[in-house]
Amino acid sequence: MTRTTLTTIRSEAPMRTYDVAMLTSEEWARSKSVTDGMDDHFGYAMRDAVPWLGQFSMSTWGNYRGRGRPVPAILHTICTQMIQAAVQWGWDLPRPGYTTVFVQRYEPGSSVSPHRDPADNLHSTLILSLGDYEGPQHTIERETFAVRPGAVLRLPCSQGGVRGPPHSVSPVTRGVRWAVILNQIEREEAVFPSP
Repeated sequence: MTRTTLTTIRSEAPMRTYDVAMLTSEEWARSKSVTDGMDDHFGYAMRDAVPWLGQFSMSTWGNYRGRGRPVPAILHTICTQMIQAAVQWGWDLPRPGYTTVFVQRYEPGSSVSPHRDPADNLHSTLILSLGDYEGPQHTIERETFAVRPGAVLRLPCSQGGVRGPPHSVSPVTRGVRWAVILNQIEREEAVFPSP
């Protein structure tokens, strides 16, 4: 895996450095076999997101607020690659590890509303973007940037009683964007231990 830094956004607040790097080639992340595979593996489990979060569909895997759902092998492989890449890049990861995986699907018009993650989302979130899409821009605090397919974003969450930064994603204008998101939820057992 080669690290290609797309952008780094820094502010003065603690843990307010947002890292974006490539996990895979953009060509792979846009490939029909990858995006069709996401529909095949996760389409049955998708449901609408809660309205305050945005207009998209999602599924939840691992340990989440007392409900558990086993992580499928293909998703386990993707998440393991994300964590290995983050370690290679020197990113600080939560201890003891990530507890929950969200798979999100964005069609044209789908977006993430401006919000702060709940207080029980701890340390940092890893987000992998996949699909053949155009249009979405990530906004974190007052910084806006595009994240191409294959990019991994590390976004700070709650630390020391302070919730992470406000963030949002503008609508997809063409194609389908998939996001694989790793979170550490307070009081849940780690599914992906930190190395």
